[in-house]
Amino acid sequence: DLKNYPEIVAVKNSSRSLIIPNIRTSDILAPVQAKLQQTPFETIILFPVHKQGRFFGVLTLRMEQKDSLDMSYIEKFGEVCSHILGLTIAHPDHHVFRE
Repeated sequence: DLKNYPEIVAVKNSSRSLIIPNIRTSDILAPVQAKLQQTPFETIILFPVHKQGRFFGVLTLRMEQKDSLDMSYIEKFGEVCSHILGLTIAHPDHHVFRE
């Protein structure tokens, strides 16, 4: 049920990556804040995954703490991975994905 995952809804609605540097102070996560109190990670990054141009889901990275210097590299890496994942889902029988 997506009502428990407002961060996924935000990515689905925008079709853009979302970086939440601190889950405990995030406005997006405010509705589920009580469920996050014991969570061992601080930062979450979500990347949209599309299948044939339509939203399919998200690739999520969770980190114990943020490091702003490396955040841009992590964002670019995640975007590339989510595109590759979307291609793999859309074309599972393509020769590039076979052994």
